[in-house]
Amino acid sequence: NHLQNANIINNIALIQYEFGFYSEAEQLFLTSTNIYKKVLGKNNRYYALSLNNLGLLYLDIDNYDKSEKYFIEALTVYQSVFGKENPDYANALNSTALLYLKIGNSAKTKEKAIEAYQKAEKYFIEALEKRKKTLGNKHPDYASSLNNLALLYRAKRDYLKAEKLITEANQIINLQIRQSIEFMSEKEREQFIDYHISSDFDVFHSFYLTKRKENKKLPGIVYNNALTIKGQLLKSAIAIRKSILQSGDTTLIQVYTEMNKYAKILTQEYAMPVLNRRSDIEELEEKVNTLEKELALNTKSSANLRWKNIRKSLKKHEIAIEFIHFDYQNNKKWTDSTLYYALILRKNYKNPKAIFLFEQKQLQKVMHRSYDTDEYNYIKKLYDPKSTKAQSLYKLVWKPLEQYLQNTENIFISPSGILNKISYDAIPYDTINILSDKYKIIYTTSTAQAVNRTSLFEDDIKNSVLFGGIKYDIKPEEMENISLHFRGLTKNTSQITETNLSNFQNLQEKRGIDSLTRNITWNYLPGTLQETEEIKTVLKRKNIKVKLYNYKQGTEEQFKALEKNAPSILHVSTHGFYFGDDEKSQENKDMIDKKVKFAYSENPLLRSGFILAGGNAAFQGKKIPDGVEDGVLTAAEISRLTFFNTKLVVLSACQTGLGDIVGNEGVYGLQRSFKMAGVDYLLFSLWEVPDDTTKELMSNFYENWFTGMEIREAFKKAQNQLKTKYAKVEGAAFAWAAFVLMK
Repeated sequence: NHLQNANIINNIALIQYEFGFYSEAEQLFLTSTNIYKKVLGKNNRYYALSLNNLGLLYLDIDNYDKSEKYFIEALTVYQSVFGKENPDYANALNSTALLYLKIGNSAKTKEKAIEAYQKAEKYFIEALEKRKKTLGNKHPDYASSLNNLALLYRAKRDYLKAEKLITEANQIINLQIRQSIEFMSEKEREQFIDYHISSDFDVFHSFYLTKRKENKKLPGIVYNNALTIKGQLLKSAIAIRKSILQSGDTTLIQVYTEMNKYAKILTQEYAMPVLNRRSDIEELEEKVNTLEKELALNTKSSANLRWKNIRKSLKKHEIAIEFIHFDYQNNKKWTDSTLYYALILRKNYKNPKAIFLFEQKQLQKVMHRSYDTDEYNYIKKLYDPKSTKAQSLYKLVWKPLEQYLQNTENIFISPSGILNKISYDAIPYDTINILSDKYKIIYTTSTAQAVNRTSLFEDDIKNSVLFGGIKYDIKPEEMENISLHFRGLTKNTSQITETNLSNFQNLQEKRGIDSLTRNITWNYLPGTLQETEEIKTVLKRKNIKVKLYNYKQGTEEQFKALEKNAPSILHVSTHGFYFGDDEKSQENKDMIDKKVKFAYSENPLLRSGFILAGGNAAFQGKKIPDGVEDGVLTAAEISRLTFFNTKLVVLSACQTGLGDIVGNEGVYGLQRSFKMAGVDYLLFSLWEVPDDTTKELMSNFYENWFTGMEIREAFKKAQNQLKTKYAKVEGAAFAWAAFVLMK
């Protein structure tokens, strides 16, 4: 009967409740409630909170009588202890209103539904008024009350009242996002958006796009929401970092440097098994959090562009397509559907148009890859014009848009969710032709880039650094010697400059995890040396300074040192990897079974990266000498580097565009990490790429670019060159369509 015991029991009950163990949670809640009552009496906050927890539990299991009993008693206690002008009292009102709404939604007669809805309306309105008075009309809880009352009006089919409330809530949430940049750390903002914001946008978009189609202005609100929420954490992180590094403020830069130091330590620790990590992890996390908040307070965020800015910037024959997805809430409850829409904008549109595309499960079915299907055959089926899978892909993703694309030349697209995994250029629109034959598709992280559009020509390039022909199989002791030489601590360079490739013949030539051998070895890629040598020749011919790091010189130390003097072009030709939780052959499971640490980390940025000199040792679990980089450069490590002066990064490796799909933030992998590092353009791959054709594609790309073409035109021409060459080869998309150029 001790108060502390009651708190512990209540917390355990909350955990059981969260995991759906309602019977166990019920008994624990009843026990803690009785202890609070015996020790403190009825008139206290603990007792009222415990009553409210019981009410919520019974509401979830549809025991409405018991739920009502506990909610009403909780209301009485809150009023007695705090009075009516209190946030806790408002919360209890809201819970009670949700009960009556649920009763109304499940009522078997119209009369009972009306009676329950009337009670719900009374409590929702009172909760709204109390929250406005105690918290203000810009607070997230006030916005939540607006959404709840709107849900009631949606259930009653009173859509005009619901629209007014949802629109006010939408404005408040957008304001909260803008304000959060100014005082929250990145981790705090991530939690704030995940737990409080994302579901609000799902509510807004569910209503705007499915219940109020007659209001042609609403897709414009959804478009603005997409510009705000898509990649919000990424955009703010880049903006803050850029603002600091370009400010010239030595104090701010010092704070940033200190924060980055601790963040890099945490990245190293997160890559280790939990039991092997330092004991002060939480302390380090708090240091980073505090320093990030200090930086946020001292930097200004830029204003978000709106859809009207984009419309103004579009030319006559251009279109912007902002893809969005959201969990669907109908008039009464959340469903298990995730809906995908395209928001289309042209210069002559009065408002954007919203086009329904598909439910996520439909596209997942089309894109499903069975365990016994290799990468080539999977891509062939997905993009071959005569394949039923390819035809289904077109019908879901692109066919609904065709009627709006007449007389179009350039299409700016910003993918969302699993649409990030698609090569749009390769989608066939009949049994012969593909989209790249018909349209020029420009990939963006946001269609706002149509406003601040820039070009990149050879004259913008000053210097370049290339990595290729790398030796992955180096003993740890030799890696230490190379590292010492790099740091100027030894003069022994005989082994480091050796470039004998005679032993690297007849080995597998794919640049990704399909090429891992059973003993977890990354094989040498002869095409990567040829590729980088050819690129070096092109660049030198144009008097561009070039440095090629190959064989044992292509170390992780060498790569990280580049941020001190970032090159205009950074080209990395090597093995890439991404270990996700998607259904893929057997490689991912094999790596987890073999305890490869990069395959099972909770952080997706640690499950994505590329291999540099000596990288085999770390994959094989060998001990790397202290102070020596392990040769596996993860996305998490890259995200802490600075490449704001780098115009282009080419990731000429497998799966460098893949990663975990995280809500509205997009892809968590290598592409995200290089964007965080500040690069302008990124060229990455969506699947396993063959060594020979990748070499050919890259060589063609640089040859085109450095004959005076703009970068996008040069890359499109390089793709077309391969497309033409392999036109009669089955599954030709496998050779040319994997790579995406994105600004």
